[in-house]
Amino acid sequence: MIAEKFSKPDAFLANLKHAPCRVAILDVWMPQMKGLEVQARLRRDSPETRIIFLTGRDDPLVRQTALDAGAVAFLVKPFDDENLVRLVREAQEAAATNDPSKRVRRKRGTVRQGSMCSVAEGYSDRRAKGKQGGSLP
Repeated sequence: MIAEKFSKPDAFLANLKHAPCRVAILDVWMPQMKGLEVQARLRRDSPETRIIFLTGRDDPLVRQTALDAGAVAFLVKPFDDENLVRLVREAQEAAATNDPSKRVRRKRGTVRQGSMCSVAEGYSDRRAKGKQGGSLP
């Protein structure tokens, strides 16, 4: 498995022209472009890429929008690292077999079953919360 980390969504999206991406892990709140915007561009430019979202704030509307648009998982921080690894493996398998039915849904703090190439890095939990008008203790 090859993994690359990108701090800027535009750089990640531009890289798709040179290197295909099977699984992308996206933060919902990123400085230059929101995760849902990156997802829309991926659907257009790289429809075979499976997307796993991470966020510090579980917004039901954002979660549903991401899942309805084809995200395979939506995880709220903090989450279990082993669970993320399992989800990446499952997404890789689905991408390799081109099986769009492999989907994972998050409900009440748990995640249930329903080549990671790139990661687009987003805001920290504290900065994301501030961007949404809230505050952290």
